[in-house]
Parts: sequence; structure tokens; C-alpha cells
Amino acid sequence: MAVFSPMPSERVRTTTAEKPGRASSGRTAERRRERSTQADVSTDVPAAIGFWRAWEATNASRGGKKRPESGQLALGSMEMGMEKYRRARELIAKAGGGDFVGPKPESLVARAEAVLGLRFPPSYRQFVLDLGAGDIGGFEVYGLVDDDFEDARVPDAIALTLDARRSGLDPRYILIGTLGDGSHDCLDTGHPHPNGEAPVVQLSSEFEDPVTLADSFGEYFLTEVQDALSTDD
Repeated sequence: MAVFSPMPSERVRTTTAEKPGRASSGRTAERRRERSTQADVSTDVPAAIGFWRAWEATNASRGGKKRPESGQLALGSMEMGMEKYRRARELIAKAGGGDFVGPKPESLVARAEAVLGLRFPPSYRQFVLDLGAGDIGGFEVYGLVDDDFEDARVPDAIALTLDARRSGLDPRYILIGTLGDGSHDCLDTGHPHPNGEAPVVQLSSEFEDPVTLADSFGEYFLTEVQDALSTDD
């Protein structure tokens, strides 16, 4: 299988793959896996539901309170993803704003979703509405640039995802970043949480061997922004 390599962007002179210090800044699967195990339990909807089922069984004979409805758990999880996204936005603002293409209209976001045949997870959808695409401290996120979905260049997530599909990318994935070793960060819309959020996974250069990085884009975005700013000179 051919290895997919995104074309460089004319707007962003240095792509994520070319920026120095990626390994030392923590963008490796091993360190990211460690972070994913430390994620808040409240962001893991299946785990939270399992906890409440066990709690309810233990307390049923003692007249304990009933667990919240699953819809409430899903809403709480979505709020956590959005809250982490907002925290990342605050850090970016304090750091000078980064280098992003800027806000995109709802109509263009909806068109991008239609072209991919997917619904963007809530926190990623908010990202493309607010910032479009771009980078901060060497951490680059692919997103929505314009309505030319055939020009497969960094940081256009839609065009790059369509191009990657022709090289074997499963249609459930949305390509949101590429690392220096050729591996890819993707949203896995094939395994959504009840609230619509989707995990972020790292795939090999041949779009195989998924490794979960975060339960939502919001969590992924916050972790990587914190990491980029902590090592940014």
C-alpha cells in the first residue's frame, strides 16, 4: 500500500511534520497513550454508565438515589469535551492567538460535512466554526480552509481526507493532522459516544494500527495545545 503524504501548504510555510522538537514535545504514541489513561472518568460515557449500574445495584436495597439517566451522562460528557475545547481557546488567546485561518460560516461547515458524508463531532465542529484550521506553537490541526475541496494541501482536512481515502483511508476517519514519522491523527466517527463526540486516534502512515489518543477532539486539542505551549520558545 502506498504511503500517503499530504502536500505542503502555501499559507503555512512549515508543516507539522517539518517542525523541530515534535518528539520532545510529547507527540509520540507512547506518551499520548499514557495521557489517555489519565483522562477524567467523566469523559468516558461507557465507563460512567458501568459505574452507576454497579452503584445502583449496591444501593438498591438501602433506598439509595437512582443513577442519572444515560442522556444526562451523555450531556455531561459533551460538556466536558466542549469545556476542554474552550480552555484550549483561552490558552491560545493568552499566547497571542496562534496562526489560524479564521472563522467559517455554518453553511460552509454543513457543505464540508455533506462532501465527506459525515457529521463533525461537536467540539471539532466548534473548532472549524471558530478557527477554521491552523497551528499554535508547532501543533497544527487540519480543518476547514475554503470551499475548494479538491486542493489537497495542509491544513485542509476535507480535501486531505478525500485524497487519503483514495489511498486507503477508511471513510469513517477524518484526517486532522500528520506527524513527522508519517503517522496520522484522525477523528474516528465510526465509534461515536452517545453525545456525538468521537475519539481521536493515531494511525500508521498506511492508515492502520489505530491507537486511541483522546475521547474527544476537545480533550485532544487541550492536551496538545498545553504541550505545544509548554515547549514553545
